[in-house]
Amino acid sequence: MSHNSITDDEAYADWQRSNSVATEAVDLSQRSPIEVRLYLDDVRPCPFGYTIARSVAEAIDVMLHWTVTDASLDHDLGACDDCLRREEVAAAAANGAFLCEHVPNGTEFARWMVRTGVWPTNKPKVHSANPTGAATMRAMIDTHFPRAT
Repeated sequence: MSHNSITDDEAYADWQRSNSVATEAVDLSQRSPIEVRLYLDDVRPCPFGYTIARSVAEAIDVMLHWTVTDASLDHDLGACDDCLRREEVAAAAANGAFLCEHVPNGTEFARWMVRTGVWPTNKPKVHSANPTGAATMRAMIDTHFPRAT
C-alpha cells in the first residue's frame, strides 16, 4: 500500500461522516419489540416474511427501529449516476462485476454492525453473488457476531 492510499477504516469513517451514520454505541431503548427479518438487496425481490432494505441506510434504519431476528445480506448495492455514466463501469456492470465507491455496500453494513454492536438475534446470512464481497462479509460476521454464553 502506498503512503497516499486510504485504508478501509479511513474510508469507512469518511463514509460515516458524509452520511451522518452513528460512530458510537447507539441507544436501542426505544426500539420496537416487534420482530422482523431483514433482507438487504437493491434488486432482488423480497422473500415472503422479510422486510426489504434497498440500501445500507435503510438497513440501519430497520436495525435501529425494530427487533431484527434474522438478516439476509447482499454485497453489491448499486451505483451512483456518475459511475453509471462511465463507460468502463457500465461495461463491468453488464458482466455483473462492478463496485461504485460512492454507494455503501454490504461490507459497510457489516462494519456498522461490528462497530455499533447492533446485531440480529441470529447470525446474519450472506446471499450475495459477489464472491469476494460475500467472503469479506462472512469473515466479519464469523469473527464478530456475538456468541451465546
